[in-house]
Amino acid sequence: MPIRVAVPIPRLEPLTYDLPAGLSVMCGMRVLVPVGSRTLAGTVVDTDATGVDGMKPILEVLDETPTFSEEMLELTRKVADYYMAGWGEVLSAALPSWQRPSSTIRIHRLRAVSSTELSEMKRRAPRRAALLEVIDDVRGDVSLSYLQKRLRTSSVSDQLHALVRDGFITLITRAAVPPTRRTVRSVCVAEGYRSDESALRELFDLLDRRAPKQSLALATIWMVTGGSARPVAITEVLQRSGVSASVVDSLIERGAVELSHEAVDLSQAEATRADETMLDMTPAQQAALERIIKGLNERRFDPILLHGVTGSGKTLVYQHALRHIIDEGAAAIVLVPEISLTPQLGDRFVSAFGDRVAILHSRLTDAERLHQLDRISKGDVSVVIGPRSAIFCSIPRLRLIVVDEEHEPSYKQDDPSPRYHGRDVAMMRAKINSCPIVLGSATPSFETIQNVRLGRFAVAEIPTRADGATSPAIRVVDMRRNHKLKTVYGSFSHDAIDAIAARIRDGMGTIIFLNRRGFSSELQCRDCGHTPHCPNCDVSLTFHQVPSSLRCHYCGYATQLVKSCVECGSVDVAELGSGTQRVEAELQEALQERCGLTARIARVDADTTSRRGMLRTTLKAFEKGDLDVLVGTQMIAKGLDISRVTLVVVVNADQSLHMSDFRASERTYQLLTQVAGRAGRAASLHGEVIVQTSTPEHPVIGVVSDGERLHGMVTEWIDAEMSVRAEVGYPPFTRFIVIEVSSMDLEHAERHAAILGALLPQSTAYHSRSTVVTPAVGRVRNHYRRVIVVRNDKSQDPSGQKVRSLLRSVLDTYYAKYASSDVRVSIDIDASGSL
Repeated sequence: MPIRVAVPIPRLEPLTYDLPAGLSVMCGMRVLVPVGSRTLAGTVVDTDATGVDGMKPILEVLDETPTFSEEMLELTRKVADYYMAGWGEVLSAALPSWQRPSSTIRIHRLRAVSSTELSEMKRRAPRRAALLEVIDDVRGDVSLSYLQKRLRTSSVSDQLHALVRDGFITLITRAAVPPTRRTVRSVCVAEGYRSDESALRELFDLLDRRAPKQSLALATIWMVTGGSARPVAITEVLQRSGVSASVVDSLIERGAVELSHEAVDLSQAEATRADETMLDMTPAQQAALERIIKGLNERRFDPILLHGVTGSGKTLVYQHALRHIIDEGAAAIVLVPEISLTPQLGDRFVSAFGDRVAILHSRLTDAERLHQLDRISKGDVSVVIGPRSAIFCSIPRLRLIVVDEEHEPSYKQDDPSPRYHGRDVAMMRAKINSCPIVLGSATPSFETIQNVRLGRFAVAEIPTRADGATSPAIRVVDMRRNHKLKTVYGSFSHDAIDAIAARIRDGMGTIIFLNRRGFSSELQCRDCGHTPHCPNCDVSLTFHQVPSSLRCHYCGYATQLVKSCVECGSVDVAELGSGTQRVEAELQEALQERCGLTARIARVDADTTSRRGMLRTTLKAFEKGDLDVLVGTQMIAKGLDISRVTLVVVVNADQSLHMSDFRASERTYQLLTQVAGRAGRAASLHGEVIVQTSTPEHPVIGVVSDGERLHGMVTEWIDAEMSVRAEVGYPPFTRFIVIEVSSMDLEHAERHAAILGALLPQSTAYHSRSTVVTPAVGRVRNHYRRVIVVRNDKSQDPSGQKVRSLLRSVLDTYYAKYASSDVRVSIDIDASGSL
């Protein structure tokens, strides 16, 4: 019986396979299929297909029931169509790693090569000899990707097969091993003794005489379980009774207790505060909730912008809306832009809804993710919280989707495919489910603002802070003037240092914001001007003081710090720019020298939070008052609700303001407004924000300093920005589509980009394209990059269907006539502003 299977390969339509007799499948089930020389896991998408000549049989059915529901198949099909990705790619992205098993090729050395053989090979086949030398350098088996990286080429297959033919190596195919559910050995009193009191007494009498330790253990089990069938972990029994494991094993052998293996609760969220849904709502919050419930009751697709100033209590509105659907036996998905937001938000939701909450994100172990997905599939979960990938969670009875901080650029996945936007995929899913979607933000994206103005989205406003709290006072510090007056210490003005010192003396919390990790952005020799660069990317290496190293933030390359210049040997090497490590050190020195204080400072960035649990530990310590100051990147700029924070210092507001990105002003406004909103969230504590800048006259700085009090000023600035974008053809009036051509060979990248440029018309009524350009970082991970930017006019092509058809036609021609295995072509629909 012919079936169609979507496999995770770019641009590939579902393939037709033969279903052998005796096997049965349903749409949404995963199967193992041969694809060329590889074995891949694919998803059945059609069980009534037309057979084709030469179709291969599937190898194995991986599921007993469908992994993907009809709803998820429809969603992934729409995502694949809009973002021009393979359907199998999207389906694969929606699965945890162990559910997309695929064969991986590794190279295993069979015999050593003699010096004579190697010399002869270097003369006859130098590329093959170089490949063999790389394999010799590594102990054990070598991955194909490692060879490609070391040799800086993706064309190694011919040389590998020649080495296989000559008996030097063999190729091994291995499949990933799925995780198992973590269980713990547990016991309860055997059913015969639970139901027969006299038999239980006789057993205790016997054990008291002959095995008193067993009697103690049995009594402990009876008391902990309350004489019920509810099992208790053996480790807890041992801890309470003080006996050894062999004593409990003897009770099991005797038949006095029953052994079971209970699943371990791997949930990470904790109920650390009171249930916030018991708090009174403001009239604006109540009105917003009623608008959401209206959409829930009407059971229709209903996009709503929840526009509330920072600290206005948008989360409380979410919680009441979630309470409404939980009471009706339904479920919801809550998206957050950063993993860093999940601990605090997760704890707040667990405090309200208990174990009906599940948290999904990429830092979960396979066992933890399996535990959460198992709970969701059993219907034990009503609320799923997570970053953009959580939108693909197969939760039954979905009635509401919330996208918190909907303006955040981290909702956009730039690489790998599918390059989707979490907010927009959430819109697709809400439409499929005919349910409301709430987009929450104090600083909505221009795309959302435009949709509100066109009447496509409803809007609910919360114009003031909750609980009587007032907006923080914002003070702009002109760093040009401070430098002239020499009233600066490192990155800080004296005004900022004095304000921080005052908060430390009062026991209040301070947040220091700088959106760059590391110690300094680069090192430069003052004698010859040399700056260390990444060998794999066209970027300078960032200096990290702890540990002392130079690192690339694009590919992860790291090398030990050499204190002298590698070009001229000079030791006069300057540290240019500032990162969070440097700011932390400068602040400690400034407070000691100027104010005589030693502060308790913690840093929150990707370096310090890479260890499991560190972020939660740091935030808890700060909230309890065990830390005075948090220094961090955008990880602390949004979502944090800590009442003791009364001061926020923005170290350098110009950092994002002058980037080569048409969204620079918009994103700076959003980022600064969000980080300023961390201050003064309690009604009894007034907040202050110090914004350090060298361009205080910039309109964005004025909007940030007065925006929440002078709403008209924000509207006026947004209108001006929108007018400029409409005039030059920028989003939200157009969609940007970036065609990227990359190769380890620069000449190949340029030639193939030129071919695509020639195939793509210069313009039509609904699109225009740029010439082939080099992005700001022209080489990443040893791949040279060239791009073509296509502007798609939304007024002429609202859904983008016309331009996608054009691009598919161009790509079909390119792959039929010009494609090369050395060159990768990717399409990014709704690309971000910077290249």
